[in-house]
Amino acid sequence: MPCTSCMVDYSRSKKEFGCAKCKFSFCRKCLPYDVVIPSISSQPVPVCSNCYSLLNQQQQQNVESSKDKNREMPSNINCWDGEDLPPPSLRPLFSSNKTSKQNLKSNKNEWKELEERLERLNEPIESVKEEKKKIQGIGQLEERLAALRGVDVDIIRRPGLLIVNQDEGQPNVDDERYGNEVLRLLNEVG
Repeated sequence: MPCTSCMVDYSRSKKEFGCAKCKFSFCRKCLPYDVVIPSISSQPVPVCSNCYSLLNQQQQQNVESSKDKNREMPSNINCWDGEDLPPPSLRPLFSSNKTSKQNLKSNKNEWKELEERLERLNEPIESVKEEKKKIQGIGQLEERLAALRGVDVDIIRRPGLLIVNQDEGQPNVDDERYGNEVLRLLNEVG
């Protein structure tokens, strides 16, 4: 069987070695790393490149998780409970009576704020329901659009009147704003 990595056949000059982690066979050139694996041996054992990178990733994750645990430790500012009192010079700052009263007041304030926010959240829902009741008909919308554009309502209802007279089937050249441009477009198309 050849080396798993470089596919060189084993001979007297090329001896077969094994990766201690994955148990595949390699030549010595393809086992460049020696690592201590506590579950296998207390001495360094040869491992392949893939296993070495996996072991390094596991070690880095272990280091990062231990750093995260250290970050989660509570601060020592208010760690005095019951019999464990702060030093006499700091006792006025950390009296248990003051903190408990302040906590009750802050809790009441927080509840009031939450109730007010809930009321404000419910208000828009009611206003949206009222707006749905006020939905206008198509006729009213057409009239408003005609007023905004400054044209007759019939033009909004039948936009073809801008371009062609319904009676004659000819372009409407009475309107100077649109006449020249409409004729030019009709000539390009026709």
